Amino acid sequence: MKFLLLVFCLVCLGSADKFAVLVSGSYGYWNYRHQADVCHAYYILTLHGVPSENIILFSYDDAANSSMNPFPGKLFNKPGNNSLDVNAFCKKDYTGDLVTPQNFLNVITGKAEKMNGGKVLNSTAKDHVFINFVDHGAPGLISFPNNYLFAHQLIEALEEMHFKNMYSKLVVYLEACESGSMFEGMLDEDLGVYSVTASNSNESSWGTYCPPYDKVNGVSLGTCLGDLFSVNWMQNTNSLGFNYESLGTQFEVVKNLTDLSHVSRFGNFSYLSDFVSDFIGKSQQTQELPHYFKNSVDSREIKLEYLYQLYKKNPTHSNAQNLIEEILTRQKENKVFSELNSKFKNHYLGKTSKVTNTVCLKAALEQYEEHCGKLSENGLKYIRVLANSCEANIPLGTIKQHIYTSCKQLSYK
Repeated sequence: MKFLLLVFCLVCLGSADKFAVLVSGSYGYWNYRHQADVCHAYYILTLHGVPSENIILFSYDDAANSSMNPFPGKLFNKPGNNSLDVNAFCKKDYTGDLVTPQNFLNVITGKAEKMNGGKVLNSTAKDHVFINFVDHGAPGLISFPNNYLFAHQLIEALEEMHFKNMYSKLVVYLEACESGSMFEGMLDEDLGVYSVTASNSNESSWGTYCPPYDKVNGVSLGTCLGDLFSVNWMQNTNSLGFNYESLGTQFEVVKNLTDLSHVSRFGNFSYLSDFVSDFIGKSQQTQELPHYFKNSVDSREIKLEYLYQLYKKNPTHSNAQNLIEEILTRQKENKVFSELNSKFKNHYLGKTSKVTNTVCLKAALEQYEEHCGKLSENGLKYIRVLANSCEANIPLGTIKQHIYTSCKQLSYK
């Protein structure tokens, strides 16, 4: 009896609890897919037995109740006549202006004293942690509604989590353009973090289930319902049921399904043989993989396509003005970065595969947005100009001066 009790106690001590932090970093109905992705992830985790108190979710939360949504209060992550309203199961902890880089960093590093009673990660050295971020990105950064999180800030937070013994193993799934740049050359395998990204460091990620394949119960939602990488890993997870699949196998499956960008992985590969269920839980039921057409669109182009289709459907002055403003913004950003690229001796043309000096990049981008205005979602692709200039060791003062004069010359405000 004493022996059995001892074995039972050892099993209890050795068992790992599961924790998750889910983030949608955008706003606007054209970004519907991001909020639908994270709500679907939340549904999967709870369906697979992860306690809701162990899940923390960030979402601006404006898509479900947007006036553009033909299904008020609902979110769908795939088309069809029997699609699940993932918003019905989605418990959001931080919404609206609380969705910030600093709040996210405070949450994952367990800084309860800075969150005014809000939930923070309270995992321990024996636990498994899953982080899923979905939004726009650029070389060396990922976007939040009103700010950016840079690669060095994320890596420093992961290092702090490691120092505080906040996990046994940590998995990060990151959906964003150039998402590989958040980890490439930055993530030390000794941290025990395994990361999978929707794209490498030089390409866009893709929205999917886009018009005309965005219909739920025969009604078009007028926007993309999901992101290609996110939809693929979640549909693969849904299909597992009692079947065991390793992290390594899921990577290969999702990489092959995500055929418009290069799904990449970084960090510690020592537990590729660990089961997906060790981090996301295990369901007693399976769902067949749907065979819908996945009309996919480059994430950079989705807002423009959304505004164009909106104008075609309803050619009002307001809709025309919104479309024209988006086009003019793109033209202005192209002009100012063409000017900067010339001043930086065309460093942008020789793409840098690794973005490591994100401290310099952060300062350069802050200078740009002070004098030129906030970048559009499409304009994020031009950040490579600033990133490559930092990697080329052009003095930060020179970079800032070129930004200031270029914006002033082009009256770009």
